[in-house]
Amino acid sequence: MTTENHVRRPAQGEPRTFAKGEASPAVWAQHLGKTYGAASAVADVSFAVDPGTIVALLGPNGAGKTTTIEMLEGHRTPSTGRAQVLGLDPSNPREFRKLRRRIGVALQVSGFESALTVRDVARRQRSYYTKGWAIEPIAEALSLTDKLDKKLGSLSVGTRHRADILFALVGAPEVVFLDEPTAGLDPVSRREALSLLRSLRDAGVTVVLTSHQLDEIQEVADTIHVLRAGEIVFSGAPQALVDVSGVKTVATFSVASDVRTLPEGAQRAGNRIEVSADDSEALIQTLRIWSEAEQVPLAGLSIHEPNLDDAYVELIGGTV
Repeated sequence: MTTENHVRRPAQGEPRTFAKGEASPAVWAQHLGKTYGAASAVADVSFAVDPGTIVALLGPNGAGKTTTIEMLEGHRTPSTGRAQVLGLDPSNPREFRKLRRRIGVALQVSGFESALTVRDVARRQRSYYTKGWAIEPIAEALSLTDKLDKKLGSLSVGTRHRADILFALVGAPEVVFLDEPTAGLDPVSRREALSLLRSLRDAGVTVVLTSHQLDEIQEVADTIHVLRAGEIVFSGAPQALVDVSGVKTVATFSVASDVRTLPEGAQRAGNRIEVSADDSEALIQTLRIWSEAEQVPLAGLSIHEPNLDDAYVELIGGTV
């Protein structure tokens, strides 16, 4: 598998340019790098985020996802390269003062006072912005209505995480950065969080997030950037990675022990048969023809088509 057609890195020192009529990106990074002494957290990251889209940074632990987001948020200064968010440089103190009133941030670990209530913090966070959204509708979307007057210190980890998302949104940000937004949430809360992300996109808000929940990313993200060892190794739509991954559709079914003739390429383990192919429809048709010709039922037939999780493992696993 090759990703050359999906990753385009500007040449060293090349300025970011846009075609006539092209909307400027909400976020862009050019050769961003971050080192700590001799250790490199981010080596060389370049990408752009279109306004009103959901973009996910993916990669194994230590790949540089969180550090990249923290540089875009203005919480860390790049060692190399540069970035802009809404046309402002987050590493420039004067520009960052303007920027922080236009973005929302939900970190993996927040430092809000545990003695304050959710409503207290939400009101305070909204007061930092020139405009804002009503607290109650966002709280309802996150199932936090009955928690608004609870102290942060009394909340469970998952509820506290949902509160952090609330705090990131009350200022009506144009761009929101979310680090693992569904981590620690139960299935129902995850569904609600994903629905909220779609609503934000529909409202024109740009969402940049990190996540290890690839089924969720395949569902909501417009674009993914996969990092490995501080560099982007794939950029494109989630389905694009699936399409170029080379991962096959796999069919499994059971046969009687006396069945000897199997479909071409089939692997047998006891009475369980596994067959793989690039095209799922062609695979199903092949199995039907074989089943009818051999008078063998496809007992317990299961079809697994490749998904983002499969393609990601194939890419990051080093076999591509």
